Amino acid sequence: MPGMGEPPSILPPPIFAQGGSATPLSPLGGAAPPASAQGPSDFTRMISRAPAPVVADAPAAPAKPAAAAPAKRRVPMALILIVNAVILLAVIVVVFVLRKPVPTKPTLPSAPKVSAPQVKP
Repeated sequence: MPGMGEPPSILPPPIFAQGGSATPLSPLGGAAPPASAQGPSDFTRMISRAPAPVVADAPAAPAKPAAAAPAKRRVPMALILIVNAVILLAVIVVVFVLRKPVPTKPTLPSAPKVSAPQVKP
């Protein structure tokens, strides 16, 4: 629209520090704090003054006699065979269902054999 001028910018221009650092902290403005204001934060000072926590010793586990080695489990061979048979049957069914059917040749009726009559000269 004529006469409206430029739209306002989204961010205000940065405000640079007087002297010291020429880089603002954020694009919204504001200068870097003076060097004298830097140092440990209140939280850091509070944590450094806190006493160390007291940790109780973990109770010692009672000594158990060595347990006998557990008996070896038998492999369920019948279950393995059944699962393999089911998987094999499923693969066969999928192959049978998804294979392309081969079209058979249609049988065409044969024309009757007719001989042409002989013409005598």
